[in-house]
Amino acid sequence: MNFVRLIIKNIYIFIIFQIFKIIKNFVVIRFGLIETRAIGHFSKPIEIYLAEKEILHNDNKKFIDIWFTNEKVSNIFLLKKWKILLLVFPNFLIKPLYYYCRKNSLNHHLIPYREWEDNPVWQVHDINKVLIKTKPKIIFTKKEILFCESELKKIGLNKDDIFFCFFARDNAYRYTSDKYDNIIKNFDINQFEYACNYMQKFKYKSVRIGNKVQDNINFKNSSLINYSQSKIVSPMLDLYLAYKCEFFCGGDTGLFLLASLFRKESLMVNAPLHSANDLDDGLCQMIIFKKIFSEKENRILSFSETLALTKENYDNLTDELIMNNNLKVLDNSKEEIKDLIEEFIQRKNNSWKKNSDED
Repeated sequence: MNFVRLIIKNIYIFIIFQIFKIIKNFVVIRFGLIETRAIGHFSKPIEIYLAEKEILHNDNKKFIDIWFTNEKVSNIFLLKKWKILLLVFPNFLIKPLYYYCRKNSLNHHLIPYREWEDNPVWQVHDINKVLIKTKPKIIFTKKEILFCESELKKIGLNKDDIFFCFFARDNAYRYTSDKYDNIIKNFDINQFEYACNYMQKFKYKSVRIGNKVQDNINFKNSSLINYSQSKIVSPMLDLYLAYKCEFFCGGDTGLFLLASLFRKESLMVNAPLHSANDLDDGLCQMIIFKKIFSEKENRILSFSETLALTKENYDNLTDELIMNNNLKVLDNSKEEIKDLIEEFIQRKNNSWKKNSDED
């Protein structure tokens, strides 16, 4: 059976590329993969692709770009919106053609999209600064807006409320046997307690987002909305909250990238040092990093020491490296996260007073 499938696939590919030869002087067909398996991989990268196409790709030659997706779709509403803007065909038709082109280096039949497997500066990087030059591509219809407002009202978020979104990745999202991945990317949602209390003074509501969470919120705040553990969680609302909020604040996870879809300002907390290299779109305003504590030297390592230890790649911060060097990864404290948001708000209000050591 597998042999028959292989023969059919090869015949299919041969016929398609014979057609391509006939029409090559009129139009070039190109293929691409939308990585729907992870929200970070199919949100901001596609937004940047569309913005780059709008601004940069003025080639007179006619192209038809055809996409396919992963089997897993992390947000069906976002895929629905992308299908309005992109030509998405069934996987069984495009997947064999796409991988045939990759295998045989037929780059002229591949959509100019920087794959993360091929390029360290992949499509998530806004290398041409196109996001701040273009408008968001995702547009909510009036019907969708009314539905979302009606749903959010059920959990105490009214259409005129001002709010920010906060989130923390925990083991519900992606638990691995390698502790370092969880240590680096995960942290306690309750570290936002002081920040939420501070924002309450400014009449902001604090909305916890993320549709896969395990940890409970253990603090009380009359302006707190725990959307993540409510009964109304949906793919549409996940995006609508990003669209409607004032700003994002959270850790280094794919959810963080939703802010860029709607050109929202964002703050990153508990970031690995390498995360700074990914935040090149002008939308992330401030960032604070996790720290590495050396039990052997009884002190926190400097950024340069941490980068040298990990060879500038946190994937190298393995369990073995941590144990062999008697290291601990320290999360940001409640005070540090609150101070970050306080400084951000004061800078927005032009009331921030620089410290003597600031440039």
